Amino acid sequence: MSNSNPSSDTSVTDRPIHILPAAATMVGVCMTVISIVRVLHEGGVLVAHVVAFASLAFLTSAVTAYFAIRRNGKGARFEIFAEWCFLLGLVLLTVAVIVITFEIRAR
Repeated sequence: MSNSNPSSDTSVTDRPIHILPAAATMVGVCMTVISIVRVLHEGGVLVAHVVAFASLAFLTSAVTAYFAIRRNGKGARFEIFAEWCFLLGLVLLTVAVIVITFEIRAR
């Protein structure tokens, strides 16, 4: 019989294990986007700054997810903070994509 209780100890440590590599990958994606924006001059400085803040949000998410994993089930606050930082990074990256889209459309 499986444990389907969302507040069990395994659910507390499962999410940070998935957040950590995803957030680290997104930091790399953000660095790539910043490099491409700088080389192509598409979207200007605004996009680069928004993506840089997204990168910081993903980095914070990765670090706090790591702390949540290291706390062995007692890092619920770190887990929640990692989730919110990851979500903030996704929102900022979406805003940057929208700005790039309108910049390309305006040309």
